[in-house]
Amino acid sequence: MSSSSLRRVPQQGRGTRRIAQILDAAAEIIGEVGYDATTTSLIAARAHTAIGSLYQFFPNKEAIVQGLLERYRADLRDLHSKVLTPDLLTLPLPTLLDRIIDPLMDFEMGQRGFKALFVGVHASPEIAQATRAMTDEVARRFAGIFTERLPALDPTLALRYSTITLSIVKAFLGLAASPVLPREVLVTELKTVLLRYLEPLVGLRAGE
Repeated sequence: MSSSSLRRVPQQGRGTRRIAQILDAAAEIIGEVGYDATTTSLIAARAHTAIGSLYQFFPNKEAIVQGLLERYRADLRDLHSKVLTPDLLTLPLPTLLDRIIDPLMDFEMGQRGFKALFVGVHASPEIAQATRAMTDEVARRFAGIFTERLPALDPTLALRYSTITLSIVKAFLGLAASPVLPREVLVTELKTVLLRYLEPLVGLRAGE
Protein backbone atom coordinates (compact mmCIF):
# COMPACT_ATOMS: atom_id res chain seq x y z
CA MET A 1 0.00 0.00 0.00
CA SER A 2 1.22 3.50 -0.77
CA SER A 3 1.88 5.89 2.09
CA SER A 4 -0.64 8.41 0.71
CA SER A 5 -3.56 6.92 2.66
CA LEU A 6 -1.57 6.26 5.84
CA ARG A 7 -0.96 8.64 8.70
CA ARG A 8 2.00 6.57 9.87
CA VAL A 9 3.91 4.01 7.82
CA PRO A 10 4.43 0.81 9.87
CA GLN A 11 8.04 -0.01 10.66
CA GLN A 12 7.42 -3.52 11.98
CA GLY A 13 5.45 -6.57 10.96
CA ARG A 14 3.01 -6.06 13.79
CA GLY A 15 1.99 -2.68 12.41
CA THR A 16 1.56 -4.13 8.94
CA ARG A 17 -0.67 -6.87 10.34
CA ARG A 18 -2.70 -4.29 12.25
CA ILE A 19 -3.30 -2.32 9.05
CA ALA A 20 -4.40 -5.51 7.28
CA GLN A 21 -6.84 -6.23 10.13
CA ILE A 22 -8.28 -2.72 9.86
CA LEU A 23 -8.72 -3.02 6.10
CA ASP A 24 -10.30 -6.48 6.45
CA ALA A 25 -12.71 -5.11 9.04
CA ALA A 26 -13.57 -2.12 6.85
CA ALA A 27 -14.33 -4.44 3.92
CA GLU A 28 -16.66 -6.52 6.09
CA ILE A 29 -18.52 -3.52 7.51
CA ILE A 30 -18.89 -1.81 4.14
CA GLY A 31 -20.16 -5.05 2.64
CA GLU A 32 -22.76 -5.31 5.40
CA VAL A 33 -24.02 -1.75 5.87
CA GLY A 34 -22.59 0.23 2.94
CA TYR A 35 -20.05 3.03 2.81
CA ASP A 36 -22.15 5.83 4.28
CA ALA A 37 -23.16 3.88 7.41
CA THR A 38 -19.62 2.67 8.06
CA THR A 39 -17.77 4.45 10.87
CA THR A 40 -14.28 4.24 12.29
CA SER A 41 -15.78 3.01 15.57
CA LEU A 42 -17.45 0.09 13.81
CA ILE A 43 -14.24 -0.70 11.96
CA ALA A 44 -12.13 -0.58 15.12
CA ALA A 45 -14.55 -2.84 16.98
CA ARG A 46 -14.60 -5.39 14.15
CA ALA A 47 -10.79 -5.28 13.93
CA HIS A 48 -10.54 -5.83 17.71
CA THR A 49 -8.35 -2.78 18.03
CA ALA A 50 -8.59 0.41 20.04
CA ILE A 51 -9.88 3.43 18.17
CA GLY A 52 -6.70 5.27 19.12
CA SER A 53 -4.62 2.54 17.50
CA LEU A 54 -6.67 2.87 14.33
CA TYR A 55 -6.07 6.62 14.23
CA GLN A 56 -2.34 6.04 14.54
CA PHE A 57 -2.44 4.68 11.00
CA PHE A 58 -5.50 6.28 9.39
CA PRO A 59 -6.75 9.83 10.05
CA ASN A 60 -10.37 9.08 9.07
CA LYS A 61 -12.76 6.68 7.36
CA GLU A 62 -11.96 8.04 3.91
CA ALA A 63 -8.27 7.19 4.35
CA ILE A 64 -9.16 3.63 5.35
CA VAL A 65 -11.33 3.22 2.28
CA GLN A 66 -8.60 4.72 0.11
CA GLY A 67 -6.29 2.02 1.48
CA LEU A 68 -8.91 -0.62 0.75
CA LEU A 69 -9.29 0.62 -2.82
CA GLU A 70 -5.52 0.48 -3.26
CA ARG A 71 -5.65 -3.16 -2.17
CA TYR A 72 -8.45 -3.90 -4.63
CA ARG A 73 -6.56 -2.24 -7.48
CA ALA A 74 -3.45 -4.31 -6.73
CA ASP A 75 -5.52 -7.50 -6.59
CA LEU A 76 -7.22 -6.61 -9.88
CA ARG A 77 -3.85 -6.03 -11.56
CA ASP A 78 -2.72 -9.45 -10.36
CA LEU A 79 -5.94 -11.01 -11.67
CA HIS A 80 -5.56 -9.31 -15.03
CA SER A 81 -1.96 -10.52 -15.39
CA LYS A 82 -3.22 -14.09 -14.96
CA VAL A 83 -6.33 -13.79 -17.12
CA LEU A 84 -5.37 -11.43 -19.95
CA THR A 85 -2.96 -13.77 -21.71
CA PRO A 86 -1.88 -13.59 -25.38
CA ASP A 87 -4.01 -16.58 -26.40
CA LEU A 88 -7.14 -14.49 -25.77
CA LEU A 89 -6.50 -12.78 -29.09
CA THR A 90 -7.34 -15.92 -31.06
CA LEU A 91 -10.25 -17.31 -29.04
CA PRO A 92 -13.86 -17.26 -30.28
CA LEU A 93 -15.83 -14.50 -28.57
CA PRO A 94 -17.96 -16.83 -26.37
CA THR A 95 -14.82 -18.57 -25.11
CA LEU A 96 -13.08 -15.25 -24.55
CA LEU A 97 -16.01 -14.05 -22.42
CA ASP A 98 -15.87 -17.27 -20.38
CA ARG A 99 -12.17 -16.72 -19.73
CA ILE A 100 -12.62 -13.11 -18.64
CA ILE A 101 -16.06 -12.86 -17.03
CA ASP A 102 -15.90 -15.95 -14.79
CA PRO A 103 -12.78 -14.91 -12.81
CA LEU A 104 -13.79 -11.24 -12.84
CA MET A 105 -17.21 -11.99 -11.34
CA ASP A 106 -15.63 -14.41 -8.86
CA PHE A 107 -13.38 -11.57 -7.74
CA GLU A 108 -16.06 -8.90 -7.61
CA MET A 109 -18.59 -11.06 -5.78
CA GLY A 110 -16.03 -12.67 -3.48
CA GLN A 111 -14.25 -9.56 -2.22
CA ARG A 112 -16.03 -8.24 0.84
CA GLY A 113 -16.99 -4.62 0.40
CA PHE A 114 -15.93 -4.45 -3.23
CA LYS A 115 -19.43 -4.35 -4.70
CA ALA A 116 -20.56 -1.54 -2.38
CA LEU A 117 -17.59 0.60 -3.43
CA PHE A 118 -17.49 -0.40 -7.10
CA VAL A 119 -21.22 -0.07 -7.78
CA GLY A 120 -22.40 2.39 -5.12
CA VAL A 121 -22.76 6.17 -5.25
CA HIS A 122 -20.56 7.88 -2.66
CA ALA A 123 -21.01 11.17 -0.86
CA SER A 124 -17.25 11.59 -0.52
CA PRO A 125 -15.74 13.19 -3.65
CA GLU A 126 -12.37 11.62 -2.81
CA ILE A 127 -13.80 8.11 -2.65
CA ALA A 128 -15.85 8.67 -5.80
CA GLN A 129 -12.71 9.84 -7.59
CA ALA A 130 -10.68 6.85 -6.37
CA THR A 131 -13.43 4.46 -7.46
CA ARG A 132 -13.57 6.09 -10.89
CA ALA A 133 -9.80 5.74 -11.19
CA MET A 134 -10.08 2.01 -10.46
CA THR A 135 -12.90 1.67 -12.98
CA ASP A 136 -10.97 3.62 -15.62
CA GLU A 137 -7.94 1.38 -15.13
CA VAL A 138 -10.03 -1.74 -15.75
CA ALA A 139 -11.64 -0.10 -18.80
CA ARG A 140 -8.21 0.69 -20.26
CA ARG A 141 -7.19 -2.94 -19.84
CA PHE A 142 -10.34 -4.09 -21.62
CA ALA A 143 -9.64 -1.56 -24.38
CA GLY A 144 -6.20 -3.09 -24.74
CA ILE A 145 -7.81 -6.46 -25.49
CA PHE A 146 -9.94 -4.89 -28.21
CA THR A 147 -7.07 -3.05 -29.89
CA GLU A 148 -4.74 -6.05 -29.77
CA ARG A 149 -7.43 -8.28 -31.23
CA LEU A 150 -8.49 -5.66 -33.79
CA PRO A 151 -5.39 -3.58 -34.67
CA ALA A 152 -7.37 -1.37 -37.06
CA LEU A 153 -9.80 -0.33 -34.33
CA ASP A 154 -9.56 3.32 -33.33
CA PRO A 155 -8.29 3.53 -29.70
CA THR A 156 -11.03 6.01 -28.81
CA LEU A 157 -13.69 3.60 -30.04
CA ALA A 158 -12.01 0.73 -28.20
CA LEU A 159 -12.15 2.70 -24.96
CA ARG A 160 -15.80 3.54 -25.59
CA TYR A 161 -16.68 -0.12 -26.04
CA SER A 162 -14.66 -1.17 -23.01
CA THR A 163 -16.25 1.52 -20.83
CA ILE A 164 -19.75 0.43 -21.82
CA THR A 165 -18.78 -3.22 -21.32
CA LEU A 166 -17.62 -2.44 -17.82
CA SER A 167 -20.79 -0.46 -17.12
CA ILE A 168 -22.82 -3.54 -18.09
CA VAL A 169 -20.73 -5.68 -15.74
CA LYS A 170 -21.29 -3.17 -12.92
CA ALA A 171 -25.04 -3.15 -13.56
CA PHE A 172 -25.19 -6.93 -13.30
CA LEU A 173 -23.02 -6.87 -10.20
CA GLY A 174 -25.61 -4.61 -8.61
CA LEU A 175 -28.15 -7.41 -9.10
CA ALA A 176 -26.03 -9.95 -7.25
CA ALA A 177 -28.15 -9.77 -4.09
CA SER A 178 -31.40 -10.53 -5.93
CA PRO A 179 -33.03 -13.74 -4.61
CA VAL A 180 -34.41 -14.55 -8.07
CA LEU A 181 -30.99 -14.40 -9.74
CA PRO A 182 -28.63 -17.13 -8.53
CA ARG A 183 -25.00 -16.48 -9.34
CA GLU A 184 -24.86 -18.93 -12.24
CA VAL A 185 -27.96 -17.38 -13.83
CA LEU A 186 -26.56 -13.88 -13.36
CA VAL A 187 -23.24 -14.77 -14.99
CA THR A 188 -24.91 -16.60 -17.88
CA GLU A 189 -27.20 -13.66 -18.62
CA LEU A 190 -24.27 -11.23 -18.37
CA LYS A 191 -22.32 -13.21 -20.95
CA THR A 192 -25.35 -13.29 -23.25
CA VAL A 193 -25.75 -9.51 -23.09
CA LEU A 194 -22.03 -8.92 -23.69
CA LEU A 195 -21.97 -11.41 -26.54
CA ARG A 196 -24.78 -9.59 -28.34
CA TYR A 197 -23.17 -6.21 -27.68
CA LEU A 198 -19.67 -7.18 -28.81
CA GLU A 199 -20.49 -9.45 -31.77
CA PRO A 200 -20.71 -6.57 -34.29
CA LEU A 201 -17.39 -5.20 -33.06
CA VAL A 202 -15.44 -8.44 -32.95
CA GLY A 203 -17.10 -9.83 -36.05
CA LEU A 204 -17.70 -13.29 -34.61
CA ARG A 205 -21.01 -15.02 -34.24
CA ALA A 206 -21.75 -17.46 -31.44
CA GLY A 207 -20.56 -20.94 -32.35
CA GLU A 208 -18.04 -19.81 -34.97
